[in-house]
Amino acid sequence: MESIYRSVTSIDENHRRSLEALLGHQLQGNERLYIAVHSDSPGPTPQQRQQAWEQVRQITAEIENAAKEHGITPDQWAAIVDDECEAIRYGKKP
Repeated sequence: MESIYRSVTSIDENHRRSLEALLGHQLQGNERLYIAVHSDSPGPTPQQRQQAWEQVRQITAEIENAAKEHGITPDQWAAIVDDECEAIRYGKKP
C-alpha cells in the first residue's frame, strides 16, 4: 500500500484545486490530507479460514496443556498475557 500524508498548506495551488474538485469542497489551511492507495485482493477462502481456525485451536490446546503441567491457573495466564501485551503496546519490549 502506498500512502501520502501532507499538510494542505504544503500542496501547490494546482494540485490543491484538483484535490478540492475531487473531494467536492475547499480544503482549509489547518487541515492535513492523507491519501492511501491499495489494491483489492481476495480474502482467504472458507477452507483457508477453517485451516487457520484449526491451527488456533491446536495452539490454544498446547498452551492450556503446558500451563496445567506447570501449575499456572487461568487467571495467572491471563495476567501474563495482559502484561506482555501492555509491554509491547507501550514499547517496553522490543
